[in-house]
Amino acid sequence: MIKFYKQIISKQTAQDIYHDFMGKIIKEHEEYVENEVPATSIDGETRGLGVLNLPSTLTEIDKIKSIVEKDFGSHYEFTHSYMRLYPNNSVLHPHIDRKGLDLTLSVNIYSSENTYWPLIISNLEMKPDEENEKFAVGDEKESYKLLERFLKIYSEYNFDIGDGACCTREHPHWRPFYEMSFEGDHYMQCFYHWKLK
Repeated sequence: MIKFYKQIISKQTAQDIYHDFMGKIIKEHEEYVENEVPATSIDGETRGLGVLNLPSTLTEIDKIKSIVEKDFGSHYEFTHSYMRLYPNNSVLHPHIDRKGLDLTLSVNIYSSENTYWPLIISNLEMKPDEENEKFAVGDEKESYKLLERFLKIYSEYNFDIGDGACCTREHPHWRPFYEMSFEGDHYMQCFYHWKLK
């Protein structure tokens, strides 16, 4: 199942998250170093920064849980949020999320005004007997061949700030090459994760 949400968080909350991330993580990231996870760009260079459970990402969590669990059911349990900043030249190769990330809501926290960097989600669900651990790696160029049949039927979502898309882990998803609009441009996304109870 796939669901798009217009303004699932307020623009003010998105702005608060942005400033929290930029202030605490970028300028003082040493205190978060154990949670830091690098992003990978299309040329294979490790760039970007991510962090688990940044407090400002959880200020509207009751509202988010209520909306998502109403649509997807009560058999999911919220586990954590994960913030990531994507720099210029980022790409997200086709993949499914690993087990335990059974339902994911991806919310745009920051993008410049004319940014078009869509999240593309296959409309086909991968059956359990088709699954291979290679499909859950992500950021692997070979995934275009491994997941070829899932790449032909898809929905494309472009986000305004505060918008989100949610899908179960069986849907392969990806993002194309991201080319910045201006020097220093970046894209910031928050992921909210649930597991099956």
